Amino acid sequence: MAIHKWGGLVFAVFILIFCLSGIVLNHRRAVSHIDVSRRWMPASYRYDNWNNGFIKGTAMLPSGELLAYGNAGIWLTDSAFSCFTPMNEGIERGIDCRKISRIVVRPDSSVWCAAQWDVYRLNAQRQWQRMPIGNGAERIADIECRADTLVVLSRSHLFVSGGNGAPFVRSELLCPDGFSTKVTLFQTVWKLHSGELFGLPGQIFVDIVALALAALCITGVTITLLKPILRHRSRRQQSATAPAGALRIAIRWHNYLGAWLLVFSLMLVLTGACLRPPLMVPLALTSTEPIPGTTMASSNPFHDRLRAIRWDEHRQAWLLSTTNGFYCMRHLNQRPAALKPAPPISPMGINVFELHDSTQWLIGSFSGIYVWNIDNATIIDAISGKAVPSGRGRPVASHAIAGYSPHLGVLFDYAKGAMTPVAPMPLEAQSQPISLWNFALELHVGRCYRPFLGPLSELFVFVAGTLSTLILVSGSIIYRRRHRQQNDDCAG
Repeated sequence: MAIHKWGGLVFAVFILIFCLSGIVLNHRRAVSHIDVSRRWMPASYRYDNWNNGFIKGTAMLPSGELLAYGNAGIWLTDSAFSCFTPMNEGIERGIDCRKISRIVVRPDSSVWCAAQWDVYRLNAQRQWQRMPIGNGAERIADIECRADTLVVLSRSHLFVSGGNGAPFVRSELLCPDGFSTKVTLFQTVWKLHSGELFGLPGQIFVDIVALALAALCITGVTITLLKPILRHRSRRQQSATAPAGALRIAIRWHNYLGAWLLVFSLMLVLTGACLRPPLMVPLALTSTEPIPGTTMASSNPFHDRLRAIRWDEHRQAWLLSTTNGFYCMRHLNQRPAALKPAPPISPMGINVFELHDSTQWLIGSFSGIYVWNIDNATIIDAISGKAVPSGRGRPVASHAIAGYSPHLGVLFDYAKGAMTPVAPMPLEAQSQPISLWNFALELHVGRCYRPFLGPLSELFVFVAGTLSTLILVSGSIIYRRRHRQQNDDCAG
């Protein structure tokens, strides 16, 4: 079939990119120390005007200096951003390890920060010292302090230290009344696609299938290129021993891998196509119970659902942001109670969770920025000043809020950067790299093709998945026809 030969030949490079980038995405911690220059990326990925999540927030040191933090680590500056000095000494090498979710200053003037996988404390030499909290491989989501109590929030657990050098103690939050343990079908398909649904063995198996797909591409291109070479040498009566041997090996492996791994290859391709528009929309709107026996089935009700925590002095309660909404509790060992109505939060997560005044909170994500009065149950769009309903809102609003500095009073849009004038970015800040993991992600989901495809880049993965499915199915049909014909010839 022409679609198998020519479709595979044309699309082989993109399938290889999908396979290799997917393997990188499956092992984020292992590649977290590897960075890539942003010069390899389209212009929209370059740092300019503090965009692309460069600043998520700021914290004031006891000396009056500011620490600005975000996707590019920690930087020492002042209230005017007039100077900017990197301050990452002691934090693990690699921009992914230096993605900071928050910095807090405790009443004893100690400074703590939460990175992707680790928690650090600033020592007297202004170097960060890693503080073991017993989180293993769990990703850190947030950090907060109240008096002597320091709380580190992972994606699933609390790690609490009572101060005075007390060790961190891990705990699970109690299940709220009426809490739904359902997950979206999108999450299930996502973890099935990566193999994470079955833990590390599942991820390794998916890696093997991806390598097999890559081998199918390489052998398929080899077969296509060697056949005309053999015909050309045959017409000229030249020796073709070497290319003929290479062709036999390529055909043998192409057929073997295609036949034995067809079902798993199709599963990988089809689940990948479901994770981008248009198929992701109905999957994201459909909820199901976690599949028993998988990593999504947990006795912990907040497994992989925790995103941010704050102490509300006015209400004398802890506020919790989760993928299921907002909750509050007087004590950390108390059953959380749902807070409704609540501001819209993008599925990409909360980026701003700061006091607006003594009684109201400023809540920001890619769905916009809102002033939330819990007592009056009102939600006001901080930009337009209009009241808004509760709910998730648009995944990406006209202002995709990536950060906020309460000390400067400046909001940061992910694409546009600072929304009010601030000092320009110094060259050292602009030249910060992108992590290999994020580089692979942009390749894998097709966003980096936006300069060439425009709005159609959103459909790139779906089209690629559809075409890859046709290539695999047509290859299987060709193989079975030839295999059947060979059996008939032998029988005759």
